[in-house]
Amino acid sequence: MGRTTPRISHETGLVQVVYVLLTQFGRAVLGNGYSGFGEGSPERKAATNLQHFFNYVAVRVVLAQLESYNREAYYELKEFVSRTSLNDAEIFCKKLIRESPRLKGLAMRILEVRSAYVKRDFEWDNLKKLSFKMVDDSNTKLMRDYVLEVSHIEDENHNIK
Repeated sequence: MGRTTPRISHETGLVQVVYVLLTQFGRAVLGNGYSGFGEGSPERKAATNLQHFFNYVAVRVVLAQLESYNREAYYELKEFVSRTSLNDAEIFCKKLIRESPRLKGLAMRILEVRSAYVKRDFEWDNLKKLSFKMVDDSNTKLMRDYVLEVSHIEDENHNIK
């Protein structure tokens, strides 16, 4: 309910009109809630995906550490990773903990690394800036390409992009 349309500036009024229409259409379809997103808010879904990513990073860090000082554990963890999907952090860690005593210890190390990474090393401010920039750049390109396509305006190279 308290959400507002982000203020953006574009070179043409047509792009602004398209943006407003798409935004209003989206709100009409979804309403004020997040019914179009299943369980939870979009932020919750993003946090879940980030958790999976942080788990992946932690596994890669632990593998890199093991490669230099404990080759046997490195190969055991690498073999486990090759046959177990990293797409779901919870399932991966549950399976890893139960696999063997050595892998249980490595699972604990992975949990420590992902926690440390998310709290101390991940650049949250940079994520926000990059997300804004990537969405704005993508939106601008897509809308520009669409306007060029439907208006048959040629660019400076006389090609329709």
